[in-house]
Amino acid sequence: MTVRELTIVEGMRDIKRLMEKCGNLEEKISKHSADYDIEKPVYGTPDEQTAQVQEWVQSHTDSVHEICDLKRRLTKTNVETKVTITIGDNAIERTITEWIARRTQLSSLHARAFACLNDRRLDKNLHLGASTPGAEDKVINIRRYYDPKARDKQLDALRDEPHLINQTLEVINATTQLVD
Repeated sequence: MTVRELTIVEGMRDIKRLMEKCGNLEEKISKHSADYDIEKPVYGTPDEQTAQVQEWVQSHTDSVHEICDLKRRLTKTNVETKVTITIGDNAIERTITEWIARRTQLSSLHARAFACLNDRRLDKNLHLGASTPGAEDKVINIRRYYDPKARDKQLDALRDEPHLINQTLEVINATTQLVD
């Protein structure tokens, strides 16, 4: 069997087309797989109708196998193809599969830890009043165990990451051939 040369986006388009084809075949199979013996078969004789239904079933089976093969090739391509994306000041190389995971879940998961770096709404103007007359008020300062500027820079980079991944993967999907 010859393997068709396809880009990632062409493979995804073919899967969608084949899924629609399967849906259409299912409708035909369901509608024409049985009738009453007093009716005239839509596709000629009973034998011809049986042959037509079997042809649709076979076409559906072939389409399912083709979808399975395309999905295997897409998965293999996504696992094997490395892509470098510059995020912030860092050029990072990951597989397409890893970038998809970052885009769909992991960027926001990663950002959640940085978003937790906060002052816990501590009062910035807190004073400890003197308990004895004549004693001075003491100003209580907030002590942070993180750098707010570094946190904000990291959060900005993580918020931009899904967009950068999408931009890059659009080009990669249009130009990268599916692996067999």
